[in-house]
Amino acid sequence: KELEQAACLRSFWQLCLNLMGLSDNTVEFVGKAMNENNFAGSHFSRTFLLVAKSIAYNLFVEYELGANQGIEKGLERFFKVKGGIFVTMMFMYHQALSLYAAARNNKKKKGEYRTQANHIRKKLISSLKSGNPNIIHYVSLLN
Repeated sequence: KELEQAACLRSFWQLCLNLMGLSDNTVEFVGKAMNENNFAGSHFSRTFLLVAKSIAYNLFVEYELGANQGIEKGLERFFKVKGGIFVTMMFMYHQALSLYAAARNNKKKKGEYRTQANHIRKKLISSLKSGNPNIIHYVSLLN
């Protein structure tokens, strides 16, 4: 379990290193904390990597990459709104943010991106109405 927790945190450590400019990369997680190309973690730890990358895409203004970031097969169960892990809402917020921003920049896919973003926003609103107090700021920022 300790190794699993360390694997989950490495992606966020690398995100911090990228943000501080201590890595040659911005949205690729290759550096002192981890190398995503050689990352052989479990489904659970790869979920954390996806969340960290979605945050990086937004912070480094790579909205198109964030909008096109797919959830790889086998990880879908971790991203369920009800019963999913706690970072699910964080991922959904950053995914919707990327989709809205990409819709503003890409006129050809504007409708597709906005439809996906609105779908995610509705899921977040539904979760808020169901009593999840931890996402009120995500919903208010997306509205």
